[in-house]
Amino acid sequence: MKAMSFALFLFTINLFAQVKFEKGYFIDNQNQKVECLIKNKDWIGTPTEIEYKLSDTSQSNTILLENINEFRIDETNHYYRRYKVLIDKNTDVPTDHFVEGAYFLRIILEGKVSLLEYPQDGLLFYEIEKGKAKQLKYKKYVDTDAKVREDNSFRKELFENLKCDNITFEKALNLKYEKRELIKFFETYNKCQNADYENLNKHKTTGKFNLKALAGINFNKNIVPNVNFVIGGGTDEKKFNPESSAQSSIALGLELEVLLPFNKNKWAIILSPTFSTYKSSSSKTYYNAMGAYYTITSPSSGGTPVTVYSTYDFRLDTEYSYSYIELPIGIRRYFYLNENSKWFVDGSYGMIFHAKKPVEKIDFEKIRTSNIEPDDIEIKTSSAVKLGLGYTFKDKYSVALNYYVSKTLSNSSGNSFSLLVSYNFL
Repeated sequence: MKAMSFALFLFTINLFAQVKFEKGYFIDNQNQKVECLIKNKDWIGTPTEIEYKLSDTSQSNTILLENINEFRIDETNHYYRRYKVLIDKNTDVPTDHFVEGAYFLRIILEGKVSLLEYPQDGLLFYEIEKGKAKQLKYKKYVDTDAKVREDNSFRKELFENLKCDNITFEKALNLKYEKRELIKFFETYNKCQNADYENLNKHKTTGKFNLKALAGINFNKNIVPNVNFVIGGGTDEKKFNPESSAQSSIALGLELEVLLPFNKNKWAIILSPTFSTYKSSSSKTYYNAMGAYYTITSPSSGGTPVTVYSTYDFRLDTEYSYSYIELPIGIRRYFYLNENSKWFVDGSYGMIFHAKKPVEKIDFEKIRTSNIEPDDIEIKTSSAVKLGLGYTFKDKYSVALNYYVSKTLSNSSGNSFSLLVSYNFL
């Protein structure tokens, strides 16, 4: 439930994130070309609409993709054109199921012969004659004998239609149905034909890695031991929980950040092994905490047994000490302020591994009574769920405030905060 709430939180913030308007154009259904600034959301698939401005100072407008034939954002890989094609999306069965329709295809490489893609399904097409695209046939399926089969008909298609001295039968025969290899193949053909071409894929947002050193402080004042002390028995039984007087501690670690290859690297996966310590101690006296009935015989009662009620006091002393490695994995969302600054929110869940055996001590001072027994104490699974808010400068220096929605250290749990600074080595 907490994970779902955080995902909704990220989605809500994403709706208000700032994205740049960049130079480009679109061609409407009346074949009118409109030079403009288009809001670049760095789409994974094909968008359903685009937002644009005619100038930096003008208001933005939105146009549905169904009302345009082509659009492009300069110096990016976002170049789309509508084609009427036969398309077969059933690539996991041996039989063909071509359906005719109008689809927006992304232009990967444009030249005398162009390479195109239907992003939603990763299907590849090629264009020899302007405005006419044909799907490159490739299928991978399991046959009736439970064997994996491949239909690489696209190799024969390209070899027969793209004749060139530099394209041998062997080269075509070993061609893989991968964008990287097909881009090289189409570059070879266009060079062979002395034709100008443009590789749009070189502008694609690529994944990146960051490795950061972390240092900071944990504020663990809200974490308390989860141990009940049972006094008495039967209907007279009472339970008490020890209090906590936790102190701040140092945290040291590393963070591996994987920036995902879309949406201008605004999303990242993070893994942050961090070493920390935690100590807690308490001492409290409970006065008149429990009563009991005693039967006594006294001279004043003439030797007749009399039942009296007596109260008693006791004190609980506890000491908890942990040295542990937290291993959280999570997701982060960046929001750019300018070229040098950005802030981020993240959320993570991680297991906690104890670097050495935890110290979990309980001492009792019995005051006028007996029958004080603690619950059995054993080392339990430890984990943490946290949310973070931070700021990054020049992709090198960061500061983050983390709130632990839940943090369990064996027999202690609760909420806490941490303040971390980091430096990126890469």
